[in-house]
Amino acid sequence: MKFISHRGNLTGKNRSEENTIKSIENAIHSGYDVEIDLWYFKNDFYLGHDTPVDIVSESFLEQNVDKLFIHCKNDNAIFKLNNSNIQHNIFTHTNDPFTLSSKNTILIHPTTETLQRNGILIMPELSDYDLVEIFEFDGIISDNVKFYKNSYREI
Repeated sequence: MKFISHRGNLTGKNRSEENTIKSIENAIHSGYDVEIDLWYFKNDFYLGHDTPVDIVSESFLEQNVDKLFIHCKNDNAIFKLNNSNIQHNIFTHTNDPFTLSSKNTILIHPTTETLQRNGILIMPELSDYDLVEIFEFDGIISDNVKFYKNSYREI
């Protein structure tokens, strides 16, 4: 079971801190992979959910390549990373039931009802799955990833 922090959140949504270098590094140092929102605009990468907010260096993305699930928020970001010499784990989606990342990871929208559990369930807290069903998936992306990891250990 893979536990992935949503935007660096560990114990709930924190809009003022999420998608920042500090929250991402904290989640990685706490042992989690991290889903981030990334833009490419005017020759720079930016973190931010709805708009580009904070510049992030290409070297930061490369140093953490094995820990990041990169949600490309604009076409420039996905094409720039796809043409890189580094194989980033990138994807894009809106409300698609499923999306496939560049590293062949299936990401599953929380409202998708599926008998298949071969993939990562996005935001299980927004789904109708109970904990036992959630833990049948290969992993989760959550704002409350510590809760799910602790619950998984208890079951």
